[in-house]
Amino acid sequence: EAETYTAKAMKLISKWGIDQSLLEAKAKTSTIVDRKFQVVAPFARDKVTFLFAVVRALGGRAVWRKNRANKGFQELQVFATETDMNRIDMLFTSLLVQCSTAMNHAVSVSWEARHQPRKFKSDFLYGFSTEVGHRLGVAERKASRDAETTAAAQGTSTARVLITKKEKIDDRVDEVYKNLTNGRRSNRIVGDGYGHGQDAGKRADIGGKKGTKQGALIH
Repeated sequence: EAETYTAKAMKLISKWGIDQSLLEAKAKTSTIVDRKFQVVAPFARDKVTFLFAVVRALGGRAVWRKNRANKGFQELQVFATETDMNRIDMLFTSLLVQCSTAMNHAVSVSWEARHQPRKFKSDFLYGFSTEVGHRLGVAERKASRDAETTAAAQGTSTARVLITKKEKIDDRVDEVYKNLTNGRRSNRIVGDGYGHGQDAGKRADIGGKKGTKQGALIH
């Protein structure tokens, strides 16, 4: 029942995002906005990876403004349409709360968590963000396909709308940042926490529950 409810919630929020994109494209009211998200220790870098996964799945772009002096405080500048930015903000906050709750439960039943708590929690976050990012991407692509009939009636296509949106976001990022470097997270050996995180990601509700502020989670 929980999985069925979650799937429906994901479908609804993705459908709403695509519908809004089509309406904005028709009315030519789509605007690109940017917002700075701050994530703090513990596990600031893992939370950065998590936010990247959400932003990418929902069609935005994020620039990591690395703080090398204080690794426990990191900042990402996110670029997206206003509609997608609201979805990103809502989902990131909600999912961090859910991740924290699920992690606390997993810690109580895992041998590795008792002996290597920091590695377990870092791997848990990594597994959770990987699974949630995948599920969000699947939901977005399905919503785009399902909306094609509506888009055709408006004389356009969801693919064209999404490409145009991406181009506008890329142009805005290029205006703000002249010299960006692409970074990839190095391959990591994951332990028991990764599987627990994936399982929690499969159960996560992506319907936008209210949560606490970013950074006040995962301890």
